Amino acid sequence: MKRITPDKLRDIAISILQHYPRGVKQSDFWKIVHEHLSDKYDLTAYTVKNALWDIEEQRKGEVIKIRHSPKQVVLYPVGSDEEDDEFESNLTQEERANMALSELAVTLSSISMTAEAHGLTKELDSLHKIYKNELSVDELEALISLKLGIELIEKSLKTLSKVKQGGE
Repeated sequence: MKRITPDKLRDIAISILQHYPRGVKQSDFWKIVHEHLSDKYDLTAYTVKNALWDIEEQRKGEVIKIRHSPKQVVLYPVGSDEEDDEFESNLTQEERANMALSELAVTLSSISMTAEAHGLTKELDSLHKIYKNELSVDELEALISLKLGIELIEKSLKTLSKVKQGGE
């Protein structure tokens, strides 16, 4: 695999950040960038973190970094907030609620499709059946919780779809 320079990594990271106009937690952003690049380049999570920890300084005018608390640092692409604020200030409360529901539906749909594409529910069932007697109580609880979580996401998605249809 080929190596990547810190500047090239930052260029790609900035383009990824543009997909998060409402911001993304810095630690999550590092993971997203690492996942995006790890198939193409020889790099570690540490390399990504090292190149991006001060991205707002390295790329002034392209990134805003807001520290809500020591563990809650959020990165925003420059320009997206101002445009969103101007657009959203003209929306009614109902329109804002519908936008939020639509964004939630997209997120839930993405999670659901990913779980389905990877056969996660079937795999969890298989793991539970095969290793039921070998897994610890915590491991069994984790498997069951994952399955229930997926089911709740799918149920929420159906409910949101009904709400959206009723609102149109």
